[in-house]
Amino acid sequence: MKIRMIDARDGAALVEYTDDAGILIRKTVPVESVEAGSEVDPDMLEAGITFGVDWDELAERLTVAVPDIASEFHRVGIWTPEDLLALSALARAALDRAIVVPLMKALINYSREG
Repeated sequence: MKIRMIDARDGAALVEYTDDAGILIRKTVPVESVEAGSEVDPDMLEAGITFGVDWDELAERLTVAVPDIASEFHRVGIWTPEDLLALSALARAALDRAIVVPLMKALINYSREG
């Protein structure tokens, strides 16, 4: 399977590839399993050690609290679609506070659990 080598040291290679579903994956495999710098046997990739946090598992824990979005919109004066268009920078900041900040906290906590 075609791969891109990210790093190699101490007999191990960190490689990146796209699986059949189009998902980008990084795994650590023995450096000697990397053929000509750009291919690894699929069985070796399957046996490799997955690199990084499995963010997909976090999806079950996440929720978007619509009342939080409404509260933030109202706090900055967004009550109508016209307000939303006219105050788009404030809307983005409100969405950050209602969605992005809690999401980032959840991601950080999740990554520290494993």
